[in-house]
Amino acid sequence: MWSLDKRKGVEKAYCCFNSTARDFARIGNLVVNKGSFRDKQLVPESYIEQMTAPVRYLTDEDAGMVDYYGLNWWIMEHNNKKIPYARGIWGQYIYVIPGLDAVVVRLGHKRSHDYREKHPVDAYTWLEAGLNVIDQNLNRPGPEFPQQTE
Repeated sequence: MWSLDKRKGVEKAYCCFNSTARDFARIGNLVVNKGSFRDKQLVPESYIEQMTAPVRYLTDEDAGMVDYYGLNWWIMEHNNKKIPYARGIWGQYIYVIPGLDAVVVRLGHKRSHDYREKHPVDAYTWLEAGLNVIDQNLNRPGPEFPQQTE
C-alpha cells in the first residue's frame, strides 16, 4: 500500500511503501528471478540488472566511486558475494541472494544509526540471521516417509 503525501493526495513513489513480509518477499522473488514471474517477464531483465548494479557514475561524499548503491537498491559485499538489498527507514530489509535463489525479508521498527562500509550495521546482522536459517534448512535431511508395503 502506498502512502500519500497528504490527505487525499498523491502516492509517494520515493518512499513509505507499507506492506506485509509476504509482499516484500514477492518483490525480492521478482528480483531474484530477474523480473520474471511464472514464466512471464513482468520487468525487463536489463532493468533488474541495472537496478541491482552499482551506479558507478556517482561519487560519494569522499569523492569515491559509488559501488554500494544501485537504483534504490543497495549492494552489500558478504563472503565475497554481492548481495543486493532494499532497505526501509524503520529497519525493513529485502535481501536477494541469487547464488542460493533465495530472498530474506526482515520487518522492523528501528534501524541502526551506525554504519559500516556505507550500510547500517544491523543490515549485516539480519542478513547473517537469514543466511543461517537458509543454511539450517539446506543441511537438514528431508522428511522421512514410512515404507509402503505392497
